Amino acid sequence: MTQVANEILKGKNLDLNLTKYGLEMMNIYNAYSKVRLAMNYYTCYEMVSNKLNTKDTLSDIVTKISDIIHRGVLNTVTGDDYKDILAETESLRNQVIDIMKGLTSDADIFNLYEYILNRMEYRFKDSSHIMNEDKNALPQSLISYILSDKDNVVMNTRICEIIRELPLRMTKSKFFELLHSGLEVYKDSPKKGLDDFLYMLRTVSTIDIDKNAFILSKDIENIFNDFKNANYSDLTEEKYDELHNKLEFVVGFIQANVNDYLMIAELINDVYVIILSSHYVEEQPLEHNSTEKIIATIYEKIQSKDALEEEIELEEYFIALEGLQEKYYRQFSTNEHVLEMILENYSLEVKILMLEEQFNSLKIISLLESGSTFIEFNNIRDESMADKAYVDEKFDELKADMEKMFKENNKLVNRAIMSHVLASLPIFFNNIDEIKTYIEDSISSCGDDAEITACTEIFHSLMEE
Repeated sequence: MTQVANEILKGKNLDLNLTKYGLEMMNIYNAYSKVRLAMNYYTCYEMVSNKLNTKDTLSDIVTKISDIIHRGVLNTVTGDDYKDILAETESLRNQVIDIMKGLTSDADIFNLYEYILNRMEYRFKDSSHIMNEDKNALPQSLISYILSDKDNVVMNTRICEIIRELPLRMTKSKFFELLHSGLEVYKDSPKKGLDDFLYMLRTVSTIDIDKNAFILSKDIENIFNDFKNANYSDLTEEKYDELHNKLEFVVGFIQANVNDYLMIAELINDVYVIILSSHYVEEQPLEHNSTEKIIATIYEKIQSKDALEEEIELEEYFIALEGLQEKYYRQFSTNEHVLEMILENYSLEVKILMLEEQFNSLKIISLLESGSTFIEFNNIRDESMADKAYVDEKFDELKADMEKMFKENNKLVNRAIMSHVLASLPIFFNNIDEIKTYIEDSISSCGDDAEITACTEIFHSLMEE
């Protein structure tokens, strides 16, 4: 494979080498995904075995993907059946992507409300256990924390953490000035980069709430409405406790479902790769019997809806797979850059050799194996550059939407939004003195003892970690 890849990079023997490369990469991707599928399918079964008799979205998706596994992985699929099963797999994958978008939106929403409740906790609770640190000493402690690691990525992450958690007493005009400067970083860069950044800002600020935000639970939507309609300026201890308990429920719900659907998404991606590559696999590797035995056993268990009462005896088959995932990953990742070059420089040769369908499938497979579990294939991106006019136009749109939202919200909600947006911007300090001044000003301008106490606790927790 290495020789074939090197000759393609040099433009040698393309008729022969493009064909060899395409088939070999299909074989590697197929073997890699079958090993992963065997492992993930077993984990999935452990995860949902006690839910198989319930009627919920997760069980429904597991049942559907199991049917696809039976038809498209454990059996050979051809002709129209091949197209149908690919369409079903893609549809199921899109459903899971929509669910994850909704869960991400839920997390953005309740991150803001967690921020608010954190700062109100010590209005009602004893704070004597919190280290009594002088306001003047805290900024230096935070600066020391930032500088204690010399890695720039770590330092920037810590700065963003601190910006998000500091008391916010900033004018809206200053906030919008920093926001505009943050967007200007993308001037003379591809529009798609700025558009991605704007999407993130609009979701983290909850200007845009995904249409699937409450798709998994009506309870979460009802809790959202409770938080949205709460009077934070005059919150009683009883209401605080009620909201806090509901927040804990939501956090647990989001975490559990994110873990479940991440596993399901990876499972679907593996199935997608196997089906796409199955047409081109000439010879099954030695471990094929082990992967097929594991997958078939789990399929039968899911079909019979048997709960996981005792461990399935598959140990010998898993032992046979040890180290193979890493082996195949090295093989395809070492040679994947050649695929990019082929698609960019040898599209005519691929067309003449009638390999277009194969290399289009390889492109999709490469995206599925890129590490971006929820990557979308049909997302057309604007490749043109963002000039000053484009940046200013997008800023004006964002500012108008934020100003409208600020008018509708309680000031504590607005502070939470502004803090999360500021923490998402590119670092807007030129040196450590500016950071220290920003921290000092934030702390000194806050006259709310409960908020300062809560922030101190959060900062101590960060620094201890």
